[in-house]
Amino acid sequence: MVKEAPEPLADPWDELLDFTAFAVKKTGLLSPETILTVDEYTLHAAFYKASASRLFLLVALSKLELALFRKYEKTYAGTTMAFMQPGMKRPLRIFARCTIVRIAELTQRDGFSVIETEIKPIPDDYGRILEEYRALLACLKEDYERCANPSTRVTPEFSKLLGFNNFAELHAYGSKFELAVYSIASNHLEFLIKAAPPDIVPGNSSSIRLFFQMHQFFVQGRVTKAEQVSPGVVRAEMDLDFSPELMDIFARYRERTRLLVPGQH
Repeated sequence: MVKEAPEPLADPWDELLDFTAFAVKKTGLLSPETILTVDEYTLHAAFYKASASRLFLLVALSKLELALFRKYEKTYAGTTMAFMQPGMKRPLRIFARCTIVRIAELTQRDGFSVIETEIKPIPDDYGRILEEYRALLACLKEDYERCANPSTRVTPEFSKLLGFNNFAELHAYGSKFELAVYSIASNHLEFLIKAAPPDIVPGNSSSIRLFFQMHQFFVQGRVTKAEQVSPGVVRAEMDLDFSPELMDIFARYRERTRLLVPGQH
């Protein structure tokens, strides 16, 4: 969480996008090559949140460095970034002039801060890459809202086609609980869990981490059913929130098999 989070903008075109590992992969961002130049200083940075006109960069700053760079708020800077786009043999390098709006310390990660910048003018290639990614998210979200698919039983063959590593964790109370997933869909999960935390009851929300060959990611879900099947073992079902990673995985699964997963059409 960032201190003094900015107010969200009303313009959907300029809505901030979370730059998760999925966003980095889909945009082709070469993370190690993101550099913020402030006065005579060069800072290696990582995309944190981004829109066409605003870019939040994650940087490693000590307390003393944070105090030093805060004097550069409201001053001009420059951001260099690189993307490896499909069909290109060399990275697409972009330089964006910007103004440092504010610098906020991350409350949950010591030694890291977020630098909010306003980009002006907006480089054409940068704006295009973000809009292509935004369009991808919109398509995946539309598929999620349109599909009400039943879960598919997790078999060795299905796991192989889906690229599922047969490993999942529920995160609660600062601990991890390993799950035995036996049925999965883009919006639903069924599993067995040992020593289940007390919040595994219908109506409660939990965070699940799923491990696939293509992506490893968290997805939020709401427990719809939970019952004890043996001492210390609970069988549960969850309705999953929209996850671009999971929707992308199922889309690729359908492409590979050239068949729709039952209920996904």
